[in-house]
Amino acid sequence: MRVYQVEVSDDLGLSGRAVCKIASDVCIQSLRHEVNIYQTKLKTLQGTVVPKVYGIYTGRVDGERVHVLLEEYCGPPSDGVPGTLSRSIRMDILIAAFKLHAAGVMHNDIVYLSRSIPFGDLPTGASPDIRFVGFDKATIHECPMVEKATENDIKTDIQKFGDDCLLSKCRELRIIWSCLGFDIE
Repeated sequence: MRVYQVEVSDDLGLSGRAVCKIASDVCIQSLRHEVNIYQTKLKTLQGTVVPKVYGIYTGRVDGERVHVLLEEYCGPPSDGVPGTLSRSIRMDILIAAFKLHAAGVMHNDIVYLSRSIPFGDLPTGASPDIRFVGFDKATIHECPMVEKATENDIKTDIQKFGDDCLLSKCRELRIIWSCLGFDIE
């Protein structure tokens, strides 16, 4: 799969930077899977916790059949070590992860959080908009750690999760919790 940062403008008012993912051959199925996750489970989170999807297209490039996903550009990958970020930003990342799980999705590619969470272009001192990207490995998931989907309820779930971290039945949230350094606070 090839991924590009592109400049877009059209008659519908879409303008600025976007991400263009182009899949051919064996990667088409992976991109279809990612699109399906965005259009179903993550539909209500687009533009908040995950990028907005602008369009899905099929066509040919040099005679080869391709599928194209055009989505919101969320910024460059974060270059900080997650555990060195402020507690507030780390909590925002954790809340975003819980929202994914509340929507019924496990990302499954969070080993390098800095690659999965771009921080966008920020004015000095501004808090980043946390977005998880790259759902080609995502799976449908009924998370035992997330009981409710509202932000206040998720914060309650996180508090409970912190108390029961080592007993957690959700491997991905446990990994994120540890990567963000909450296990050593």
